[in-house]
Amino acid sequence: MKILKIELQNINSLKSESPIVIDFEDSAFLDTNLFAITGKTGSGKSTILDAITIALYGKVARLNKTSIYEVVSKGSTAGYTRVTFENEGIIYSAFRSMSILTKTFKVRKKPVDEYELSIQSGERKGEIVASSKTEMTNEIKNIVKLSFEQFCKSVLIAQGDFTSFLNASEVKKGELLQEITGEDIYKQIGYEVQNRVSTEKIKLENLKAKVNNDHLLSDDDKKKLEERVLLLPALELELDQKIKKTAEKVAVFEEQKELKSEEEVLQTSFEAFKEKQENNQTLLVQLSEVEKLAPVFQKINLLERSENQHQEKKLASSELSKSIKLAQENLKKSQKLYQEHYQDLKETKLDLEKWKPIYQKAEKIENEIVAENNSLQKSKLSFEEKKAQVEIKEKELQTLSESITTLERRVSIGEGYILENERYKELEHHFEEWSVISLDWKNAIDQRIKNSEKLKTATETLEEVRLKLNEKSNLQLQVKKQFESLENQADRYEEVEKNILEALEVLDVQKSNKNALENALKIAQSYEKIKKEILDTEKVIEEYHEQKTLVSNDILKVSEGKEIAKQSFDDQFKILSLQKEILSFEKEREKLVEGQACKLCGSKEHPYVEEYKDKSLIQTEESELVKREKELAEITKEEQGLILEETRLIESIKNKESDFIKLKENLAESKINFESLQLDFSINASSEMNDELEIILQSIKTKSQKIEDLKIEKEAISKSVKEAKSLQERLQLNALEISKLSEQKNHFTQSIETLEVEIKSLSETVEKSKAKIKVQLEKYNYDINEYSDWVSTFNDFKTKCRNYLDALEKLKNLKSEVENNQVLEKEKQSVLVTDQNDCIKIEEELNGIILKIDELKKNRGVILPWEIKLQEENKRLEDLLQLKTTQKEKSEKEKVAEEKELKGLEAKQEVTQKDINVLSSEINELELSINEWLKTSDFDNISEIKSKAISEAELKDLRAIKDEITREEIQLKERKRAFDEKKTIISNKLASIHEKEDDLVLQLEDDKKTLASILEEKGEAKATLEKDQLLRNDQTELVEKIGVQEEEYLRWSRLKSALGGTNDSFNKFAQHLTLKNLLILANRHLSKMNKRYTLHLKPIEFGTNAIPKSFLTFEMIDHHLADMHRSVDTASGGEKFMISLSLALGLSDLSSKNVQIDSLFIDEGFGTLDETTLEDVIYALNTLQTDGKMIGVISHVKTLNERLGTQINVTKHSGGISTVNIK
Repeated sequence: MKILKIELQNINSLKSESPIVIDFEDSAFLDTNLFAITGKTGSGKSTILDAITIALYGKVARLNKTSIYEVVSKGSTAGYTRVTFENEGIIYSAFRSMSILTKTFKVRKKPVDEYELSIQSGERKGEIVASSKTEMTNEIKNIVKLSFEQFCKSVLIAQGDFTSFLNASEVKKGELLQEITGEDIYKQIGYEVQNRVSTEKIKLENLKAKVNNDHLLSDDDKKKLEERVLLLPALELELDQKIKKTAEKVAVFEEQKELKSEEEVLQTSFEAFKEKQENNQTLLVQLSEVEKLAPVFQKINLLERSENQHQEKKLASSELSKSIKLAQENLKKSQKLYQEHYQDLKETKLDLEKWKPIYQKAEKIENEIVAENNSLQKSKLSFEEKKAQVEIKEKELQTLSESITTLERRVSIGEGYILENERYKELEHHFEEWSVISLDWKNAIDQRIKNSEKLKTATETLEEVRLKLNEKSNLQLQVKKQFESLENQADRYEEVEKNILEALEVLDVQKSNKNALENALKIAQSYEKIKKEILDTEKVIEEYHEQKTLVSNDILKVSEGKEIAKQSFDDQFKILSLQKEILSFEKEREKLVEGQACKLCGSKEHPYVEEYKDKSLIQTEESELVKREKELAEITKEEQGLILEETRLIESIKNKESDFIKLKENLAESKINFESLQLDFSINASSEMNDELEIILQSIKTKSQKIEDLKIEKEAISKSVKEAKSLQERLQLNALEISKLSEQKNHFTQSIETLEVEIKSLSETVEKSKAKIKVQLEKYNYDINEYSDWVSTFNDFKTKCRNYLDALEKLKNLKSEVENNQVLEKEKQSVLVTDQNDCIKIEEELNGIILKIDELKKNRGVILPWEIKLQEENKRLEDLLQLKTTQKEKSEKEKVAEEKELKGLEAKQEVTQKDINVLSSEINELELSINEWLKTSDFDNISEIKSKAISEAELKDLRAIKDEITREEIQLKERKRAFDEKKTIISNKLASIHEKEDDLVLQLEDDKKTLASILEEKGEAKATLEKDQLLRNDQTELVEKIGVQEEEYLRWSRLKSALGGTNDSFNKFAQHLTLKNLLILANRHLSKMNKRYTLHLKPIEFGTNAIPKSFLTFEMIDHHLADMHRSVDTASGGEKFMISLSLALGLSDLSSKNVQIDSLFIDEGFGTLDETTLEDVIYALNTLQTDGKMIGVISHVKTLNERLGTQINVTKHSGGISTVNIK
């Protein structure tokens, strides 16, 4: 991750009108990656680093402010920062702005924030990745792979934290290391492990107290019972299958008996049908003769219908002739009106053609006049503006002259002030050294106050711990006495449990009797239910007989409808036959010639020649025949469905009668099952059995109450035992708390001793700082006694020095401003002369435009008088043309409509005449066909044929008789087929049965009794095993739980031992490992600065009880003194700086983990280095930059700044505002 550019505006002291931009890709940074951020204390050097963390994470690294909005410069409405950085070859831009004031400088109730993270390179250039605070925080972490804390440790290196670390005690080092690395989680882990070990131990002891092994079956008894239970299902299954097979064989004999009675009924039905068929034979013959005359009846009906249609068509033809005459008169009127409108339109178009040339000339002149008027207005405006500018510039020139005079007076006053206060310049050289001493002095005072407060708190806490320890010890004695008094209750618990088991055995016997009575009651209820079902079955059989009667009536109604449909089909068939007969003369029609007589009939008119060229007439009749045939088929299908429904009802009646017989058998079987229970009750004595059951239930209730009382007593004893166990747990917890309090007491005692030593050391530091300041102030005749006096004096020095420097800077700026104003005055005089000449030229152009406009108006009047408006006249002529066009189109449409209506009427008349001719031919042909048939028949005329026809009612009755005989024949055939099929099945079944019927019935009864006894034995055995298993499960589950809990307790105990035993040992061990890894990384950087030294971590030193005594002590190995181990305290100031800087760089490597960091910023700390050490540090920093890292050093040491060619200089000005320059 490498930072490429920083952009900010109005952040802390860096307040500006335009953004401050630091571009690390600029030419100033091309030759080096090492640069300095320089400036006086408080100028705003660290604000540049704040801008980085604000843009990326929305936080400030070096400050602990309650609100991020406090970084916005005072008096500014808003501030923003933008950081451009490169990561893994992709360039990103992170932006954040904060608006805290409105445009009227009122404080916003809620500041307005803007966020944007975008990609600035590659194919995704310009893509916005995040635009809200949450999105941006998550995306930055994903891209950079560093949290805010890791970024601060990796990129913004705080060397000062490690300077404090080197000088701290063992305890203080641990606290500082946790603050620097954030490794405090390990201490919490140690405490959690200790608490878990105690909890798991208490759980284990509670489980062990619950074990009990009484009242279980012996292993032999249990084994025998289980073997019997396993054997019984096979016996039960075998016997059940045997019963089913025997019952199926008995059922076959019953079906054989039913089949014989069915055969007798079927034979009787066939004989009755044959007799009925012979009795109706005469009527069937009569129906056949009538149906043969059906074709002639159809022709006669068709002839009468054709004659009626012929008369209707003649009347329609007469009406159409009248309508045609009226339509012809209307057409003549429409044609005349159309001619008139056409002529008017032609004349209007000629007038418009004459007008167009005049319109175009006049329009062109008017457009030129408008253009010249626009030019005139623009020139007038330009003249007025130029004139106003001349006046303004004359005033500005006068104001500038007055300003130059005022500035010259202020320069004179400033020069006098500088001469008077020149002595304060000398004090500035001491400020840097005094600032360092003041900081050490203040830090020592503040730390001494903090340590004094910590000492007071530790002393008070130690006293509280001692009091709690005494209280817990007294409470432990009291709880122990209570536990001993309750411990004897456990013996009584076993005695009560034994009484409960004995009572349960008696209760099981009574429950067995109860179950036997309940089974008897169920059988009795089943017996009553079967009796009721027998009555219900009789009712159902009666209902089926009623339904059969209704279906038979429906069959008669459908048969009547079928007769009507059949008659309709026959009529249509006859009509179609006649049509086809007419078409059969097609070859003869081809020989006919118009105007010549037909050789068959002598007629000279031949209408059917043209009429029957169209085959659609015969197709229509065929469609009608298909439709009627379909209706007849649907009715026939409905009739057959009703016949099948009648057959189904007959079969259902037989099935229900069979069910009735089986119910009677089940009734007898229920009585046998009841008697097998061998009770002293009749099957109808339900009330007596209920009374006996109530007595048994009352006895069970009494016995159950006794068991409940025993359980309550057992619960009370159990409660006492639990209370004893609770007290035992409480004893263990108290012992643990006493152990913890003892450890806390030792810890606080050790802390008090350490704090007292540190307070003494800090007091010495305060006195040393005070002595250094007093010595340096003697030559200026100043004396101080307290730190507050020195702060006031030092601030006064800085204020006066700052005022002197600000005055010097202001004098320089005033002189520069005077020179700039004098140059500006000359420039403004030159511009004023130019503007005055431009005004004269514009005025001459105005006069020329006015003359041109007058000439154009004169030409327009010659072409067309001005009183005639050009656009109005043009619109009038166009509207007139549109009106005439519309009138012509309307009259044309009316003419076309009249012509169309006349043609339609004529076409209708032609069609009607053709229909009349067709009907005449059809009548002639029908009459001819009927006469031809009469010649070959026994009838003389049509009237005689009609007299022989029977009525529709008579025809319907005959057809009903025929359909009834056909239906009965179908039913008898279906019954015969079902009977034969059933007879075959029963014969096959009887062939496979070799036993007699009586033997099978006796065998079935014996098997049922045996099955009942097996089921009873099976139920008793299962109940005994289940009761035993419940007792065993309680104990087995408990033993398993104890094993699991022992494993859990050992697991946590092993973890506690591995972590060191005490609560915070693991935390100390983790700190030791962290420091070890940190020193490895720090040595890499230290060897580049000075190969003389290597840092080495001492092994952990253990005190009594295996508690770590020293775990964060490290020393340096001096390779110039035969690798001698030296304490870090013996290092010089410069050597300590190099060590702390190496540790800070090592922490950067440790925090960044696997992330490539290419930008580093190192904070203050170079002021304590001598010339030689400073050279080594610069060499080490140069080595880092050769690795590709960009390194920024924040410092005000002049020697260092001079050695670093590229500098970002932050200059402080009056009013708390600073500026940034790159040089």
